Amino acid sequence: MSTTQNTTQSPWITFVRLQNPFMKWLLSSPLHFFVSRFYMLITVTGRKTGRQYTTPVQYSRSGGELVIVTSESYRWWRNLVGGAEVQLLLRGRQCTGLAQVSSEPTAIATALGQLYPQIAPAKRVGFAAGKVLITIQLNA
Repeated sequence: MSTTQNTTQSPWITFVRLQNPFMKWLLSSPLHFFVSRFYMLITVTGRKTGRQYTTPVQYSRSGGELVIVTSESYRWWRNLVGGAEVQLLLRGRQCTGLAQVSSEPTAIATALGQLYPQIAPAKRVGFAAGKVLITIQLNA
């Protein structure tokens, strides 16, 4: 991770930030079923501020575990380093879980295979660069 911040945003990051309010609304609405098979809302609490931040994320589920891969350039995930409780709106239902963050490239590449099975295994490691993996163990 770079210690300097890039002051210009990529077009993709701009697009994501513009579509987030719509996705938050859709996932919170009775129409969530259109996208909630692949997207959910995650709410994290800021370690310094105590503020809650809610963001839509793409996920994959295997039993009681969820995986999320996000860009290092986003900031919300930093509140999960070292483990943290999160609140989720998953398929229209509120639930909680314990989130852990990993920057291990092999683990990220494996998670990318779960999220995007169409990406060839040989290309997943390249896609893992600049990403972090968030694993959430759902509470009973």
